[in-house]
Amino acid sequence: MVVAILILLNIVLSTTGQLLLKYGVNKVVLIANPPSFLFFYKCFLSPFVLLGLFFYAVTTLVWFVLLSKAELSIVYPTISLVFITVLFSSYFFLGEPLTFSKFLGVGLICFGTFILFR
Repeated sequence: MVVAILILLNIVLSTTGQLLLKYGVNKVVLIANPPSFLFFYKCFLSPFVLLGLFFYAVTTLVWFVLLSKAELSIVYPTISLVFITVLFSSYFFLGEPLTFSKFLGVGLICFGTFILFR
């Protein structure tokens, strides 16, 4: 039960971190063109990018605890579930399109994860 909660927490934190990073970088691109020094400088000043990095740091700490409680061969593939949550979250929060190929990819990820846990 603890492992399942940690996996869910890891997925939520990773997804949130990715959304924040993308949102922050999108804002910075309006000011500076990548890959210039100004672009990277502005990225590290962006509160959204910094918050995204914070979420990644917390995700790493959760990952350490998760690794101490479960087999790597079981928990590592659960990271692939972040692809699913990012796909739908980026649609709802960032307005990114959902395409057939994206759904097909997510379906294959779900199928593979399902097989792993059988």
